[in-house]
Amino acid sequence: MPQSAGVADRLRTLRDKVAGLADFAEQLKEAQRSLAEKKKKLKLMQEAGSAPTVQAASAPTAQAAQDAPVPAWKQRRKERDTERYQGRKGAIARVAELKGREELTGEEAEELARLEPEVAEWKRKKAENAVNYRGAKKAAADRVTELEGREELTGEEAEELAKLQPKVAKQKEQTQKNKQTYRKMINAEAARVAELQGREELTEEQAEELARLQPKVAKRKEQTQKNNQTYRKAINAEADRVAELQGREELTGTGRAGGGAEAEKGGK
Repeated sequence: MPQSAGVADRLRTLRDKVAGLADFAEQLKEAQRSLAEKKKKLKLMQEAGSAPTVQAASAPTAQAAQDAPVPAWKQRRKERDTERYQGRKGAIARVAELKGREELTGEEAEELARLEPEVAEWKRKKAENAVNYRGAKKAAADRVTELEGREELTGEEAEELAKLQPKVAKQKEQTQKNKQTYRKMINAEAARVAELQGREELTEEQAEELARLQPKVAKRKEQTQKNNQTYRKAINAEADRVAELQGREELTGTGRAGGGAEAEKGGK
């Protein structure tokens, strides 16, 4: 019987957990072997009367750390993560390809029905993780702003601020770099589309490139126009509201002045 998407996903999760436990066991064995070798070397050096000091023994150089071989379990985990990532990218691309076709064979329809729920679940998890990450970043930034705005801090608050401040500063710097990189990318793609559209003839590769980039650039232009319209509506609404409130103040002031004058006349 064919497995449902949920069962297949759970099986993959269990396999990953089992593989992780195997990696942990291998990591533990390597750590034990390394510790045993170090104890043996230390014992031999002590017997020879040339045992190193604790500081020298516990402070390996940066070069030695770089030259140290990568543990087998860590290399396997990296390879497995890379393989999983490439597999997901391939599945996402395959779903997009199949959905873009006008007609599908029976096998292709089955493939799409099998891959589409998996891709949807990956995208959902990715979006959820992104929301959680942005929420954590915003919470840290808000907390730093709050602590910086206080005149006095307790010892715990000062420690918290010292811990969060560098993280928030680094996040802001990275955000600026990401924005600059994104602006460069979209400007480069827009320039490339304009360049290709201006050519009289295109090679097959250039035609494919134009067909791939043109919808993205057009969608960005449309979104930019919508954002500009929304912004103009917002500032116009704010200006109208300010004018309305200023008019009310003038009317209220005139009414009070008039009422005062009438009262004064009545008193006379």
